[in-house]
Amino acid sequence: MSKHLVRRLGFALTVVLVCAPTFVFAQKRPAKEISTELSQLSREIKRFDFASQIDPRFRQQMTGELTAQYQQHLKLVDELAAASPVEKSALRPVKARDLAVLALFEDAEAIKQIEELKQSKVPADGAVGRIASLQLAWWAKPKADEQSKVLEEIKTFAKANPTEDALTSAMLDIANAGAANDELAESLRVSIETDLKGPSAQKYKLRPDKLGRPLVISGVTVQGKPFTSASLKGKVVIVDFWATWCGPCREALPELIEFYKQNKEKGLEVIGVSCDSKKQDLLTFLKETPDMSWPNLYGPSGSNGWHVLAAKFQVTSVPTMYVIDREGILRRIENGRFPKAKIQKLIDGPEKAAAK
Repeated sequence: MSKHLVRRLGFALTVVLVCAPTFVFAQKRPAKEISTELSQLSREIKRFDFASQIDPRFRQQMTGELTAQYQQHLKLVDELAAASPVEKSALRPVKARDLAVLALFEDAEAIKQIEELKQSKVPADGAVGRIASLQLAWWAKPKADEQSKVLEEIKTFAKANPTEDALTSAMLDIANAGAANDELAESLRVSIETDLKGPSAQKYKLRPDKLGRPLVISGVTVQGKPFTSASLKGKVVIVDFWATWCGPCREALPELIEFYKQNKEKGLEVIGVSCDSKKQDLLTFLKETPDMSWPNLYGPSGSNGWHVLAAKFQVTSVPTMYVIDREGILRRIENGRFPKAKIQKLIDGPEKAAAK
């Protein structure tokens, strides 16, 4: 082989190696792989209660703990949207929240990206930027008079964009975490029902378990007796969706039992909603755990084999806890978390219903 040919081949190989990252090595990852990583990271972020993440009292700590994770989460959201166009629409509210939280943590790149998106000529991108900006304004201004002004901006945007589906999730985010008072949170939820018409808003309207609204849990106990939480008006009620086959449910029980013993005389009640498929499994477990002295509802089963109430309330994982205050109002929905401090606050607060 001639030296000239060797030199030409060497040059060609160099070009391939230099250019290869663009068309050989930079291959897109499968959407399923990205989605799995995104889910894992989401669980990591949820180690911290979201209300605490945006609370000014814990801002410095949260910035140090979570900034890098939110930055990576945002990158995965963009990567998944590019790999799976079908997912892109559903990921828009997630991107808006990631950007808003990072901007709240004073992340310069997130602040810049929000402003760029707001100026985008692509309507969907512009909406994401505007939504992130509104969420940021709400969380950055924790006082009621300041949030009232942001609320009017949100309502104006909702009325002008009634089919903007990402806005439903954003409004629920800020209603459920960071509202200065219950009236502001409820005003946001009412706006979703009256001003928005997208699929997510329609789904929300059909939910029987809306935060800030009255909720009654009714069913039949495992002993076959009819039961309703309406009889517990004046008490703080924990509704625990659980199952004997659920490891995290069983691990959480000792803490729940102890909390119940400490607060029963103060007006706490617990209702279990068993998602077991076999009645005998539940009966055996209750016999072996006599301290679970609260009523446990059992059957009939819904479409997924769990209790029909789980399907009715769109409960897709256990344990899930609903917390109802003394007035019969649903105050919290927690997946895999026991919000002990927040329940204690409801128990130790004014006993208006009990006094009546």
